[in-house]
Amino acid sequence: MPPSALKAIRLLRKAEAQLETKQVKKKAREAARALLASGEVSAKARQALRLYVGLDGNQWRTYEQIGKLMNLSHERVRKLLLPSKIVLEAQLAGKVPWRRVTEDNT
Repeated sequence: MPPSALKAIRLLRKAEAQLETKQVKKKAREAARALLASGEVSAKARQALRLYVGLDGNQWRTYEQIGKLMNLSHERVRKLLLPSKIVLEAQLAGKVPWRRVTEDNT
């Protein structure tokens, strides 16, 4: 196969992967909005989830970035988000933009 064809295939696969990632993030944001609207999340966890998924119009944030904004440690942010992430993973059949929560890394 000519090198230009291989390059075109690589670029197509990269574009498809980026589109899929964008769609997964969009679905996760929508599910997070629904979870927040349900009122099942505590105030601090609600704020952390809003910041994590970027519901304020910004990009997705890391635990470190959320910790700085909320004056919390990385570990505390992780613990605040864990129950919400488990619920979202169940709702989205495991198709989430973060590394899946398992018993090994909880």
